[in-house]
Amino acid sequence: MSPSRILVCTLCAAPLGCEAAPSLAITPAAALISLDGEIGAAQAGDPGTTSFEALGLGGTDTATYPRADLGWLGMNLSLTGLTAEFEGRGTLAAPIAIDGGSIPGGTEVDTQLTFRTISAVFSRSFFEESPVQVGLGLGFTLLDLDLDMRSTSGPETVTSREALPIPVLAGRLAWTNWPFNIGGTLGAISLSYADYDLTVLDLDVYASMDFLYVAQFVAGYRLFDVDGIFDTGSSTVALDARLSGPYVGLRVAF
Repeated sequence: MSPSRILVCTLCAAPLGCEAAPSLAITPAAALISLDGEIGAAQAGDPGTTSFEALGLGGTDTATYPRADLGWLGMNLSLTGLTAEFEGRGTLAAPIAIDGGSIPGGTEVDTQLTFRTISAVFSRSFFEESPVQVGLGLGFTLLDLDLDMRSTSGPETVTSREALPIPVLAGRLAWTNWPFNIGGTLGAISLSYADYDLTVLDLDVYASMDFLYVAQFVAGYRLFDVDGIFDTGSSTVALDARLSGPYVGLRVAF
């Protein structure tokens, strides 16, 4: 247990014991995110897809990745946000049509694609034997997808913005032996409802080292994988996207 945590326990929760003292950690971080997979859309029938690499989106983006963790009495709430932007020039392997806009297959296009995710995971520890904690719970992820695709040789354009609310089953694992900490959260689900048929995997693993009593250097790995089909307006979108990469940050604990 870190000296800052001991101080909080002493000042705030002496009559109830250390576990009654809440903990809060804020982690601003930057991630180097790469994109892999494919996307397609059609207004009738099954959509054909084009890989992100063929669209010129196979590079990496330095993404913002803030995180907050609140713990109290064996319960933990983790909040994370990720914004990654990709742009490039490539060729459509299949025609694409969304909300009245369409571009034929074989067309050279300029594409801007932005992924934003907001994830909340609530877990309750069912095993807590120092220095290990294991928790299970539920989570919620909001995936915001912003697509702007334009032909380089004509007026054809395709634009779309879709927000997908996704519930997940969640797990949490943490190991602490001051000044070192290792942990991770995992959210996953495969579901079909209304106009959605999605499989999602949301993983965050990290290692950190305490310094200056209230701060930690953090290094980790983030993976967000979504695969499925969903309807938007009069179109059907097929999406297989994997956002992944390392991150570093500074965690401040209270």
